[in-house]
Amino acid sequence: MTAFTGRGLDRVDGMLKVTGGARYAADVPVADVAHGVIVGSTVATGRIATIDGKTAEAAAGVLAVLTFANAPKLPGADSKGPPNDRVLQFLQDDAVHYDGQPVAVVVADSLERAQHAAALVHVTYSAAPVTVSLGDGAGAYKPAKLVRDETDSNRGDFGAAFASAPVKVDETYSTPVQTHNPIELHSTTAVWQGTNRLTVYDATQGVYG
Repeated sequence: MTAFTGRGLDRVDGMLKVTGGARYAADVPVADVAHGVIVGSTVATGRIATIDGKTAEAAAGVLAVLTFANAPKLPGADSKGPPNDRVLQFLQDDAVHYDGQPVAVVVADSLERAQHAAALVHVTYSAAPVTVSLGDGAGAYKPAKLVRDETDSNRGDFGAAFASAPVKVDETYSTPVQTHNPIELHSTTAVWQGTNRLTVYDATQGVYG
């Protein structure tokens, strides 16, 4: 790696991205496409007390309003394994696990109509107390495993170095959540060809999932 340290490397896709020529999943033209817009939870944890999509269903261009009450039940949704790769499955029950969790999906014949109808879905919650920081009692823990490395690692002798240090600083620092902002926003377009073939245009790093 020393041959590359401190040297600029050109990205092969850089020119297209900075000039607006890059093609993303959402740029693929599809005829007669329907748009789905997510309605996100406004509480961090708890349960859905009521959810009313009737006004949204009556809005112009709306094809469906999906909630846990009418969404198809996924096979094995309460287990981790094929055909699922995670335990949490959306629109399967009234439980809320995090702020912004999808609690409804509005499908319409245009993006603007779907966005408008999504704002008409009325949801009330039975919120539960939340712990959002280590200071509130959310303790650190050792994960059972990591993808590539051991969960804990040590180098040198911290205790000896700290004991003999000429200057010691005891302070606590905190920082807000950091979120990366990719150029390409999340988008998925699914196109059926007949009854047994599906083409998916997706913005993802995990195509096999």
